[in-house]
Amino acid sequence: MISYLLVCILWSKPEIKVIKVPVNEYAMAFIEETFGEFKYEASVVEGRINSVKISHFKKDVSSHSYSASDLQLKSLVTRLQVVEDESSLDCDVRPSETTKGQK
Repeated sequence: MISYLLVCILWSKPEIKVIKVPVNEYAMAFIEETFGEFKYEASVVEGRINSVKISHFKKDVSSHSYSASDLQLKSLVTRLQVVEDESSLDCDVRPSETTKGQK
C-alpha cells in the first residue's frame, strides 16, 4: 500500500520552513503552524489538496486558496503581502519516501 504525505513549504520573508504530515487512512491531513508573523493552515480531503490559508496576526488579514471539489489537485499555493511582510504557502500531496517505487 502506498502512503502519502502533505508537504508544505512555508515562507515568511526571509525564512523558509518545511512541514511534512502523513495523510491518514481516511485520505485526510491537516497542518496548522505559526511561523514569523503568520499562521499557516492546509488540509487534504479525500486524498486531494482541499485548501491553504495564511493569516497575518498583527494586521488581521488573510489569503485563502481552495480547490474545486470535482478536481483531484495534488498541489495548491497562496501568497500574502502586507506592506513589507511577505509570505507564501506551497503545499502538495506526494508519496512518502518509504513507498517510492512500490505498487
